[in-house]
Amino acid sequence: MLDDILKNVMIVCYIKFYFITFLVNLILKFEEQFVLFGGGYEKEKF
Repeated sequence: MLDDILKNVMIVCYIKFYFITFLVNLILKFEEQFVLFGGGYEKEKF
């Protein structure tokens, strides 16, 4: 019983970890594109 709960928690944690890393990679790619377009994104931030 406890082993099943621990396995489920581990699976959920792995899914969240992969999802977060996927989102971070997407954001970094978008930021690189903004830098290529003349840094308009950076100017908006400051």
